[in-house]
Amino acid sequence: MTRTQVQILERIIAAIPIMLGVVICAFLFMRMIPGDPVDIMMGEAGGVTLEEIESLRAEFDLDKPIHVQLTRYLGRLVRGDMGYSIQRSRPVREIIFEAIPATIELAMFALLFALVVGIPLGIASRNDRIVPGDIHARFLAGHNRDYRVLFKARLVSDIRQDYLWNGAGCCNRAFDA
Repeated sequence: MTRTQVQILERIIAAIPIMLGVVICAFLFMRMIPGDPVDIMMGEAGGVTLEEIESLRAEFDLDKPIHVQLTRYLGRLVRGDMGYSIQRSRPVREIIFEAIPATIELAMFALLFALVVGIPLGIASRNDRIVPGDIHARFLAGHNRDYRVLFKARLVSDIRQDYLWNGAGCCNRAFDA
């Protein structure tokens, strides 16, 4: 294997515990919200019997201890079962796969924009040091780095709220019209 392949493999292996930690933290944060998803669902329905509520809690494994819920949640994720979106009445996996082409298109346009803007600014800043053009290029580069972090944080937050319903918690916008 080449050095580049080894580095890629090392990064993939290093990402596994990070992803596991993020998934566990998201799970635990969703469980810390007062009430549970069944309370939210039944609050909208009204006139629901206690047996129906207990039946839904059992269906979503909410009647089990939290360590059992987490184990089952991780097991489903490993098998590719990301749960069911109450908001869209479809499996989350289908929703994500449906969004992949638009995501790739957005990434390609962002890359094209970065190249069209970044290469000329990089050349200008290399040729003209400590002049207004260089200062502006450095300012834009710094803001670009900051905006990427903020955009990724917002994206992760939106995905958590909209799509991560699989028995571990309930999305916040599940009942919006």
